[in-house]
Amino acid sequence: MKKITFLILFFAVITPKLQAQEPEDFNYYQEKYNGNTAVTSFEKATLVLEINSDGELEIEEHRERRRIYLKDNAAQFAKSSISYSEHSQLTDIEAFSLLPKRKGKYKKEKVKNFSTKAEFSSGVFHNGVKSENFFYPSLSKGAVTVVNYTMKQDIPQLISSFYVGEYYPIDVYQIEIHAKKGVEMDFSYIHANEQKYRPTIEEGKKETVYRWEIRDIPGVEIEENGPDPTFYIPQIIPRVTQYTYKGTVTPVLRDEADLYRWYHSLVKKTDKEPNETLKNIVDSLVTEEDDDLERVRKIYYWVQDNVRYVAFEEGMQGFIPDDAVKVCDKRYGDCKGLTSILYSMCRYAGVEAYFAWVGTRDRPFRYKEVPTPLVDNHMILSYRYKDQFYVVDGTSNTSPVTEPTSFIQEKEVMIGIDANEFKIIEVPVKPYGYSAHRDTVWLSLDEKGLLKGKGVAHQSGYYASSTKSYLKLLSQQELERFLQNYLERGNNKCQLDTFFVSDLNSREEDLVIHYTFTLPDYANVGDGEIFLNLSLVKLYADNQMKKDRKTPYEIRFKSMDEATVILDIPEGYEVAYLPKDQSYEHELFGTKINLVQEEEKLIQTLYHYDNFLLLKPSSFKDWNKMIKVLKNIYRESIILKKIQTK
Repeated sequence: MKKITFLILFFAVITPKLQAQEPEDFNYYQEKYNGNTAVTSFEKATLVLEINSDGELEIEEHRERRRIYLKDNAAQFAKSSISYSEHSQLTDIEAFSLLPKRKGKYKKEKVKNFSTKAEFSSGVFHNGVKSENFFYPSLSKGAVTVVNYTMKQDIPQLISSFYVGEYYPIDVYQIEIHAKKGVEMDFSYIHANEQKYRPTIEEGKKETVYRWEIRDIPGVEIEENGPDPTFYIPQIIPRVTQYTYKGTVTPVLRDEADLYRWYHSLVKKTDKEPNETLKNIVDSLVTEEDDDLERVRKIYYWVQDNVRYVAFEEGMQGFIPDDAVKVCDKRYGDCKGLTSILYSMCRYAGVEAYFAWVGTRDRPFRYKEVPTPLVDNHMILSYRYKDQFYVVDGTSNTSPVTEPTSFIQEKEVMIGIDANEFKIIEVPVKPYGYSAHRDTVWLSLDEKGLLKGKGVAHQSGYYASSTKSYLKLLSQQELERFLQNYLERGNNKCQLDTFFVSDLNSREEDLVIHYTFTLPDYANVGDGEIFLNLSLVKLYADNQMKKDRKTPYEIRFKSMDEATVILDIPEGYEVAYLPKDQSYEHELFGTKINLVQEEEKLIQTLYHYDNFLLLKPSSFKDWNKMIKVLKNIYRESIILKKIQTK
């Protein structure tokens, strides 16, 4: 048994103290879960909550997992780890393999070596998360792995959720919560029928015990372009509502008001002292003639230009904003630090500004149903303008002041007004016409079939702000490589000849790229005829939904795409065939193509729109109908015929 004193944050990895288990029956699991690589035969989480002699809530959790491997490739799954941070203490851990012998007997082989390393999340510079890593020894077909550990949680607001599902099927899953006398609990059920998941409750003199046992839980498939698993895996989310010690009631998370009061306690000490440096910066930016929106605009853009976003979330820094003056001095900050400097500068400018909490779109919860910190993971600024609340996100360096970042669209925002008052609003979803990609290409064709083109690509809305943010990071060589790929037309022989990109710092203007290109070996020329497919970019050509897909399909933002190709009909040729117009329209998506001849030019316009953020499986059949129409469009070519002279 390895003794450890690290602090831990665990994210619904379910397990507790070793239970007396009969040896796993390999044939039983192989027959029941045929085709699976492994099965979690038993999983348990035991949560114990009690009040110590100082009147403080103590939380201990025991976890156990037993997993049996059904195929010969078991050894490749030997690596395992447990993640943790500074909000809990890992007090002990044990792991071992049970290796199959004859007549259903197992040989126990312990894990002897554990190693600790820092963990890095995507987009996070540092968050204090570490992991305890180890390898199960000698795994083979029929082997069983067992891990058992205990941890102590030091912040009652941060009790995690129990996910009823994981990548592997789970045969038996048990949860026990022991709430000692004086501790009151409540539960949220997400994607779970509350009647089906209702616990058995045992009321005792010293404690109340809540028990769940769930069987035959199917494995969870993570599918491409799908939402976070929290959108479809059933979850039981426990929370302490309050606890009583010697007649004193301590509220914890009875409702969203308690959650807000806890959040406010973490930010109330931020920037209490006036700062001349920040005030002087504000005075240099705003004028008396500016209204509040213009003041926010100038401050927001100054912060975007002068303060970098660096995610740094170790310990309580994951919840407490850094002082604005420190952020200004360092010239970088995480989402809370950037909100802090925006808040202080707006206040100096006389704007009603507030700290605000919001969950990104990988959090499917709402404050009323899940009044815990699981509901949000991001901080932004809210300000009041003409009696309406608006938000800006300091983590973006290209968004215009009127554009919330795309990853918080449709999410609830908790705005802190004062110590007790807060307001919850919803971030609006921009309509699909807001984020538009319009590409117009003028083509000329010589006698040998060489195509030359000049084009103008316009991006607006989220298309523009996200592309600008990316392009600003690139060197000149990287930019040329990106544009060669982005502006490729027709086939991979397309050569980008020239390009000009509009000002990337112009937040409220479209991104515009002028370019010219040469496209050999694309037009089919011969025997007095030219065959030419004018669909130079085949959007969504391979985006058909699989028939067995079970999870929704997610996109970053609603959008529309319009591609126009204008071809000069070569001298001496006439149009022999034009494809017919085609279309497919649905309330959530659609496409259409129009091709006309105007004097000596052919003009093809291909239009597509996505009017959703999350497409549910019930719409997949209609989506595939649209894809079929697109594929028909992409197969069609115009035919030009040489004019016969008498």
